[in-house]
Amino acid sequence: MIEADVHAQLRLFLRSSAEITWPHHLTLARLVARALRLHRGCFLQISGSAVFQRRYQLSYLLPLLLFPEPVILVAPEEVHPQLLHHDIPRLLTFLDGTKPVQTGDRWPQDSFKGLFLVSQDHWLQDYINQRQGFPAGIVTLVDGLEHLEPESRQQLTQTIDTQAWESLKLAYPMALDLIRDFRARLAHRLFQRPINPDQRYLLTDDERSLLQHLGGQLQSTRHPLPSPWDSFFHLLDHDESVTWGQVDPQQGHISLHAAPIPLAPTLEPLWQRQPTVFIGGTIEATAQAPLFHQRLGLPTMTTVKFAPDRHTEAIQFYLAEHLPLPNTPEFQPALQRALSELLSHVSHLEGPAVILVEDMPLRDQLGTVLAAEFGSRVQIERLAIAPASHIQASSPTILTPTILICRTSFWIRHARQIPCPALLALATLPIPSPEDPLVAAQIEFHKQQKQDWFRQYLLPECLNRLERAIAPVRQGGTLVALFDSRVTRRSYGKDILTIFSPYERISEQYLKEHLHLSFC
Repeated sequence: MIEADVHAQLRLFLRSSAEITWPHHLTLARLVARALRLHRGCFLQISGSAVFQRRYQLSYLLPLLLFPEPVILVAPEEVHPQLLHHDIPRLLTFLDGTKPVQTGDRWPQDSFKGLFLVSQDHWLQDYINQRQGFPAGIVTLVDGLEHLEPESRQQLTQTIDTQAWESLKLAYPMALDLIRDFRARLAHRLFQRPINPDQRYLLTDDERSLLQHLGGQLQSTRHPLPSPWDSFFHLLDHDESVTWGQVDPQQGHISLHAAPIPLAPTLEPLWQRQPTVFIGGTIEATAQAPLFHQRLGLPTMTTVKFAPDRHTEAIQFYLAEHLPLPNTPEFQPALQRALSELLSHVSHLEGPAVILVEDMPLRDQLGTVLAAEFGSRVQIERLAIAPASHIQASSPTILTPTILICRTSFWIRHARQIPCPALLALATLPIPSPEDPLVAAQIEFHKQQKQDWFRQYLLPECLNRLERAIAPVRQGGTLVALFDSRVTRRSYGKDILTIFSPYERISEQYLKEHLHLSFC
């Protein structure tokens, strides 16, 4: 059977490559080989650290290359260089293999029997736009499980930008005044909204009605709507959709966006076209990931969750249990004191300090306070990060590392460009904010379905963000500190602590003795 061949070959390869260390290589490879042989899907979650370090790709590449039938590998664009220029050539040389490998945005030809690599966005675009660029029935492995839901939503989102407005005016020259007047009124409304971090605003019922009125007026002329207006107005009329506007204050432009809220009705037919193996970072606390399966309409399949390696992925974790709750007036000054004291005593550690703050007013206030104490070393969502540098050789001290204050999304997006921090401090849990129109629409959707919107939406999203935020520091000796005392005061706290595991709990007493901190 292919499982035995894969196991033997991968074991030989790993023995010849001493630098490759990940305890689950053989198990994951056998599971993928079994799925290929049986033409059945499976759902495999691995640790965030393994994803960040890109340590697991060899486990699925070897069975894909040994499998005698054609296969499709769907992977994020960012990992293609590693796959095409390092991992695949290395394995083909070791195997003395002849299986052809190609990449692109559509299946090359019916006679192709090799491994075809395609990016997630091109693969989803092909299905959503019904281009039929990939034949049905070919076993498909989707890497980057953690990107699948946001990428699917992005591909299903219809965007009205400046170019779309110009296309509309060209399609309806008889309605130029109507189009210009409506665009100006909508822009005026959106620019009057209070500032939020992403300048995105859920459209009100009145604004949606205005858009529907514009669509009705144009369609009454019996001229066809240009793309993407036809799809945009279709979503606008759909009850289970969300519509929002985004402003660009510097350019003075607005854009409109519409997206379906439930993804399962659209994606479910995709999983029926071929057996699909899903691999990626942790999505939920359990191997079955029932909420994720429900949201994406995934079929019943084998599910396995690989535990983090306690020997290499454990972190030093400090939890500030006695701080006030984040929604109280006392929290901000207490947080400022605690962070100031902690930052003052980590200068002997190499690397910057990263402070994750989700609330924009709190982020800016914290930046102002810390900048008054630590000067220009404090940066807010900027990438000019450098490790601590030594001053004159005769001095026994090291300059305080650069202090980066940012949102969790910024840190996840740029963690590869930043030296591993000495300190990763989370001011609060990264629970999605209802200020984001997509978040607000999801909450309302769950309410309408009479579901527990916190435990079925906000909490899983929070856990996913935590997993990805901690992943870059699991092998760097970083001190991870959490200042949100809801972890010890709310019933969902145990789920939060599970995401931090494995960890070595650092007590306040330890910090007092080793860093001389009081946290009072």
